[in-house]
Amino acid sequence: MDEQRKVGHRTIKVAQDAHLEELATKGDIALLRKDMESMRKDMEGVRKDMEHMEDRLFLRLGALMIAVGGVILAYLELRGN
Repeated sequence: MDEQRKVGHRTIKVAQDAHLEELATKGDIALLRKDMESMRKDMEGVRKDMEHMEDRLFLRLGALMIAVGGVILAYLELRGN
């Protein structure tokens, strides 16, 4: 009976230790918050870069539309004469 109790006690102790290893400490949580804040700042920078890229893309498309329109008008003028 005593041996059975020891085995049961060891089994429970191993389970408790394993469970405690899975718990986060306040330091772990603070580190996670710091990492998340860093990621948020990085994402904000990426968002600003994307907005800038979008502006440049619209300017290039606008310039391309003007160039294509000029080529079409020049073609129609030359064809008409």
